[in-house]
Formats: sequence, C-alpha cells, structure tokens
Amino acid sequence: VKAGPWTPEAAAEHPEAVRQLHREFLRAGANVMQTFTFYASDDKLENRGNKLTFTGAQINEAACDLAREVANEGDALVAGGVCQTPSYLSCKSE
Repeated sequence: VKAGPWTPEAAAEHPEAVRQLHREFLRAGANVMQTFTFYASDDKLENRGNKLTFTGAQINEAACDLAREVANEGDALVAGGVCQTPSYLSCKSE
C-alpha cells in the first residue's frame, strides 16, 4: 500500500488487517464501523498514482463486506465514507 492520507485499497489488498482494525474499534466501544471507501473511486485511485490491482467497485465491495462482517459480531452499525469525484463534472460516461 502506498502511504498517504487515504488508502482504501487496503480493504481489498489486506482484508485481514482491515478486519482486525475494525475489531479493535469494536472492542474499544465503537458502535459504528466506517467503511474504508473514502477516495475509492477509479479516478481518485489513478490520480494518486497507484497501480490499480483492484477497481474502485471491488475495493468498495470489499470494504463494505468487512465493515458489515465485524459490525455483525457486535451490535454496531455500518457507515460509508464517500468523497467527491470530478468524473461527473467532466461529463465522463462510463
């Protein structure tokens, strides 16, 4: 994982580490598991210079699955992290 302020690809590349982090938050008393999905759109990942091993959709799905899995181990909710994306502003049609 390339170090930086956001590393959403960790959810797909290192799921056990992300799962463990969620569990630590749950054990510490958190009642909401936040998905690691902020900056997880294809354009944001490409702009950061990362080689895309996984698509934004794959990363988002993995992040949501991990957060839900751990939330179900306790009595926690799941919240998603969403960022703005210029894709729609530039009239990209994908």
